[in-house]
Amino acid sequence: MPKKEEGIRALETLLSGYYSPVLFAGLSSLITDSPEFVHEFKDQLLWVLELYAEKLEGDRRLREFLWAKMAKPLVEKEPRRVCLAAIKACKGHPYSFRPDIKPRIFPLVPLLERLWNDPQARELLIEAAQTGQGGFLLLSWVKHKMPTEEAPIQGEARGQKKQQEEGILCCLFDYLGCRPTRMSMGESPDCVAEIAGKRIGIEVTILHPAEKETGGSPLRRQEEETVRRIGLQPYPMWASLDWKRALQRLTKQKVRAASRFNRSSIDKLWLVVVAASAPIWGAAVSTWVPAFDVTAEKLCNLTAGVLEESAYDLVFFYIIMQKKLFRWKKGSSWKEMRQRRNLSTGELA
Repeated sequence: MPKKEEGIRALETLLSGYYSPVLFAGLSSLITDSPEFVHEFKDQLLWVLELYAEKLEGDRRLREFLWAKMAKPLVEKEPRRVCLAAIKACKGHPYSFRPDIKPRIFPLVPLLERLWNDPQARELLIEAAQTGQGGFLLLSWVKHKMPTEEAPIQGEARGQKKQQEEGILCCLFDYLGCRPTRMSMGESPDCVAEIAGKRIGIEVTILHPAEKETGGSPLRRQEEETVRRIGLQPYPMWASLDWKRALQRLTKQKVRAASRFNRSSIDKLWLVVVAASAPIWGAAVSTWVPAFDVTAEKLCNLTAGVLEESAYDLVFFYIIMQKKLFRWKKGSSWKEMRQRRNLSTGELA
């Protein structure tokens, strides 16, 4: 009885909006050991899950672990509600899934595995991954569960690159508050999306301020090796601040490449440049740019002349982890875009 009373008090406190890892841990242990408590207080437990699904910031790994531990016993009771809450929890996870990284980095994955066994929940997970609702983690995990036939031909590195590009676009469309009718990944351009009845070719690229004119970014290679060795732990590394020169060079490269694209099957062409700690393993430092230093005026001075003569109709500069987005449109200038919830697809196409 004392444990039940403690559980009730923990539920009341958590439902009031006051988060406590101690209460979460105690409640998680109680429902794991007591099916009777789960049966009696199922609705309240689900409310707690739904309330905190998007409030896992801070010590994220611990919060995700405790949240997932509470969710697991509820999967058999309410797989749909748990699944929808898990999708929201995944959305806030900052990194994509990698099977070669220590499992403890992904506390939500064992819960996803359990949900995957339920046919209805599996459909929800697949749909959420395809539409970007579950962020990088869910998209990459579903891709891992459902490898495409072309992946062995492309090779592992190529497959990961396509996965990253698709994840970036899902995050972009989520930020803009719109969803393409259809989106397929390819090459030259990287993606073709159907938006407002038009086929939009989209080229995706990541800015590396330390990248050399030849040989790529030594800082990115160093960072990837560090992350492979130590996992998701803090590591000291200096970032390059020369983002302006790197952006000018990258813009010219992409403009030259776009001039060779076959545009017969697309109506418009976009370029998406991603920067500032792209949520990809081994890229937090090597893709970083100081968001406070990026303004629409600076972007105009750096790139507008080159872009106006290019094949691109629309260009985005997306500082993805700081949630800062700039847009350039042919015939216009760069401007900052605020996050939207219901942007009309016609405004983009």
